[in-house]
Amino acid sequence: MFRSISLASLMLALAITSCASNADPAAKAVASTETTASSLTTEVKPTVAPVGIVADDLIEEPAAMVTTTVIDAELQSAITELIVITEDLRELDFVRPPVITVVSPEELASRVRKIIDEELDPNETARDQALLASLGVLDADADLGELYLALYAEQVQGFYDGETEELVVPSSGDGLDVLDKMVLVHELTHALTDQNFGFHDELDQLIEDHDYERSAALRALVEGDATYTQALFFWQLPAGDQSLGMELIEAGAGQALATTPSYIVDVLQFPYNEGARFATSLGTSGGFSELNDAYLNPPTTTEQIYDRDRFELREPALEVSIPVVDVEGYDMSDQGVWGRAGLEALFEPSLGRGARLAAEGWGGDWYQVYWNGTETVFVMSVLGDTPYETDELYDGWSAFVGAQVPSGVSATVGWVDGNVVVVVSPDKVAMSTLVRELGVQTSR
Repeated sequence: MFRSISLASLMLALAITSCASNADPAAKAVASTETTASSLTTEVKPTVAPVGIVADDLIEEPAAMVTTTVIDAELQSAITELIVITEDLRELDFVRPPVITVVSPEELASRVRKIIDEELDPNETARDQALLASLGVLDADADLGELYLALYAEQVQGFYDGETEELVVPSSGDGLDVLDKMVLVHELTHALTDQNFGFHDELDQLIEDHDYERSAALRALVEGDATYTQALFFWQLPAGDQSLGMELIEAGAGQALATTPSYIVDVLQFPYNEGARFATSLGTSGGFSELNDAYLNPPTTTEQIYDRDRFELREPALEVSIPVVDVEGYDMSDQGVWGRAGLEALFEPSLGRGARLAAEGWGGDWYQVYWNGTETVFVMSVLGDTPYETDELYDGWSAFVGAQVPSGVSATVGWVDGNVVVVVSPDKVAMSTLVRELGVQTSR
């Protein structure tokens, strides 16, 4: 799936944000089960500390991070119980005690803002903002950096830091409510699977390599697994707690979410919603052994997340390439695979239900973004799994360009050697250069 460098780095830094309250409720409770927690005794005890109280074996906390949260015996006991429940539900044991930092909701938001400030590169964010505006999925006057800041600060309910293996979760000081427990089970699952399978380092490397499609597929496995395990926990709660949990989830959506472009929302929700369906399919048919095996040979495309048969075959994406063109005044700033899920998210605002039909035949693509510090030139070459599906992609791109690309932005949808090629830019001269040099034909 297409990830701007800024968005990819941000999602990895939050590694990965826990079940955002805006996600499809079906992804919060994707499977019914009779599973219940077993004995609450365990040899693995959590390391729990409020920010500002640092034991020798804990990570060092920034001096500026302070909180009045107090870890009392009741909270310690509740967290220990959830660790045992998570191990029991996920059928894995912690290799070493998880480090859990409990903070106030305000401190959690502060930490998230700090991560955003550290991870977002202003130049990359400016490029991504210009690109998304030229594609018509972001208002021209929107501030993408501020949008990320508001959205994540509002929606993140806890996170797992894969570098330090620390879980950061909120508590109001009155113990853990139902949603707090669901979030903690979700994040504990991340810590548990990372200790057993080491997904964080692999995700980190994929982002470093700008391999956004593979990272989106792996992230869907990781988030889907945690959401599936969270759903198992949800279904073993008393009916009253289930109702309260869903009420708290629905109440979590805020103003930032309501004003976020649907493309960005769909990209952020993909690992939770489609990942949960993927993990549920594996978990209900083959148990956690199939999910465990998936970490050892993970999905490599978002198409495999949508289609389990393609995952079982480990069907690779078709190889597509675009030569780098010398465009005066521009540098080729970013390139990679946009992906099946990214295309659907891009098409959805203008094509509605037709977005899935247009994107589901995706076989492979390659995109490039040229950048001059002010404007972008975007080019994509894409193939369907069959010639018929390539035609559907052509129709989808043509409909998208006609409905979504703003006036004042030039766009061409054509053909090069049987591939659909799309070029979009506010700079007509730069766009014409790419169209000419690539040999784009408006008819076959």
